[in-house]
Formats: sequence, C-alpha cells, structure tokens
Amino acid sequence: MMKFADQIDEASEREQQYINIALESRPSPKPFTGFCSYCNDAIDKGHYCDDYCRSCDEKHQHAKVFNRH
Repeated sequence: MMKFADQIDEASEREQQYINIALESRPSPKPFTGFCSYCNDAIDKGHYCDDYCRSCDEKHQHAKVFNRH
C-alpha cells in the first residue's frame, strides 16, 4: 500500500484510479462502414443517415438489453 503525504494526495490518486477504470471499461466505438447502421443506406460519415434512423436503432439496441425485441 502506498503512503501519501496528505489526504489530498490520496484523494487525487484514487480519482485517477477511478478515471482509469472507467476508461478501460467503456465499450469500443463502432467502426465506420459507409452504411447507415439502421437502414443500410450509403453514408459519407458517422453511423446513421438521419436522426430518425439513429433514434430507431437506439430504441432497438435498448430493447435488446432488456430482451424486449
């Protein structure tokens, strides 16, 4: 166990540990495919061709998590 000069140093170290854990735990971003993730239309950037497709796909992904789709 590390010894710290004071409580502020210890708190700072713990904060950095929490940040590192959060960064390691986040999911990887989707790779760009050139196609909308919902309707498969060709796109130049991003993952969706419009807000409607993004909204629908997010609803479907959320439903999958809760086994409602």
